[in-house]
Amino acid sequence: GGYCSCDSGWGGSGCSDGSARERCSNHGYWNGTTCTCDPGAGGDDCSEELKCTWTEWFDVDSPNSGGGDFETYENIRAAGGAVCAQPQEIKCEATNYPGLPLEQVGQQVHCDLSTGLICRNEEQPGLLKMCINYRISVLCCE
Repeated sequence: GGYCSCDSGWGGSGCSDGSARERCSNHGYWNGTTCTCDPGAGGDDCSEELKCTWTEWFDVDSPNSGGGDFETYENIRAAGGAVCAQPQEIKCEATNYPGLPLEQVGQQVHCDLSTGLICRNEEQPGLLKMCINYRISVLCCE
């Protein structure tokens, strides 16, 4: 037992249990596996509990222009994409290899919660020095 912070920004674990995560605005009660917002189970009532949803996949840039593939929040918003002000999590993947972990793609890619995805052609191994195309999705809470 004990209390946990469900908000990773406040030093908590994020209390993640896959897609069925619970987020408390304050503190929840940690039962060893999950964080509960239910006061009956020992947590705060978390009346400001957040609803979190993943965005669509964004792919607004391509590697053959501008020296790489820049799926940044700035570029996505400029193209009309709805990215929230403070994404909670980010997923990055190669457009042609959905579900494949980035480290298995074999390119030098920066997938960063604070900015989005950046792949610079000049950082790529081999003779081609070319990024493949990537896309991102972010978790937005309201």
